[in-house]
Amino acid sequence: MRAVHVSYATPNLSQAGKLLLKSARRLGLDSHLYTPDHPVLVDLARKYPSIMAAPRGAGYWLWKPFITLDMMNRVPDGTPVLYSDAALTFIADPAPLIALSSQHPVCLFKMGGRMLQGAWTKRDCFVEMDADREEFWSLPQLWAGMQLYRAGPEARAFLKLLATAMASEVRLTDMPNIHGLPNLPGFVEHRHDQSVLTILARQQGAAIFRSPSQEW
Repeated sequence: MRAVHVSYATPNLSQAGKLLLKSARRLGLDSHLYTPDHPVLVDLARKYPSIMAAPRGAGYWLWKPFITLDMMNRVPDGTPVLYSDAALTFIADPAPLIALSSQHPVCLFKMGGRMLQGAWTKRDCFVEMDADREEFWSLPQLWAGMQLYRAGPEARAFLKLLATAMASEVRLTDMPNIHGLPNLPGFVEHRHDQSVLTILARQQGAAIFRSPSQEW
């Protein structure tokens, strides 16, 4: 079954998005690029205006699970659905990567190096996701720039949980903590979608693999 690829580009990344589509299609992916005028993005801007108005991540990357789920709902169950950031390009056959989805409905990827959640996740995100303990503080943070799913009930359920978890200023954005606890020792900054994704992946037992990127 032909894999579907999805990404998102704002006007300042339109050229990068075009290069991504070209590289993906050249290697056999059915590639689709969402833009701010797509109904999914228009609806997000209406429902979550304060988040989506933020320049960082064109809305703190809130749109990632929503566009991925939208695409998944348009294809038959069993179809591999690959999300990637618009700044990436494909330089090699993605077939070995796509094959991971035949064994796992949710396939996520490690960051290069060792970025621990405690240093890159604000305290309120841990608190609100019922993850404020060592098990989650010491997790290596995942890379949210590429995510692979197999269309079906398990992947849809995961993406719905991810969308719900991310649709919160307290969990997703850089707003100060409100729950009365300081950030953990060594805290650098919050990493938004990656922080939420890493916690949820552990809670849901998602399959984790090494990064397929040369950069990450």
